[in-house]
Formats: sequence, C-alpha cells, structure tokens
Amino acid sequence: MFYPALGIILAVVMIGVCVAIYKAFRIEHEVLVVAERRQRREEMARRIGKTVTAHLEENFDDHFGEQVDGHIEAALTDDPARRPRWGRRPKA
Repeated sequence: MFYPALGIILAVVMIGVCVAIYKAFRIEHEVLVVAERRQRREEMARRIGKTVTAHLEENFDDHFGEQVDGHIEAALTDDPARRPRWGRRPKA
C-alpha cells in the first residue's frame, strides 16, 4: 500500500533537514573565511612591519637624525632653560 500523505511528510522533513544542513555549513564556512582573512592580515602586517623596520634601521639617520640629535643634546645639556619640558605646560 502506498500512503501519499506519508511521502509528502517525508519530503517536507527531508527539505527541512537539507535547509538546516545548508545553514550550518554556511555558518561554518563564514567562520573559516573570517579566520583565514585574519591570518592573512596578520601575516601581511608582520611582513610589512619587518620591511619597514629594516628600512628604518638602515636609514635611521636619514629620516630622524637631526630631530633626535637635537633632543638628545637638549636633554643632556647642563642649562635647565634648554632642557625639554615634555608633557608639562609652560609656566605662565
């Protein structure tokens, strides 16, 4: 004997299972894509950081030499009027 109502019920249940599996796989895929993108960004930041750091180490004097030398000389001077006052407001 064939029960048509049973076939329809089973079809609806199977469609529901398929939809649930699709949603679960889609969410899992999104989590994996986000993790992969994060890993790529971190790797790219590491590579860029190494490149920039190496470049600045090689050419530090070209980029910051005069500024740093001036601050070092001012900090090491015996004259208190020439010493830098970092983070403090000038006296009124």
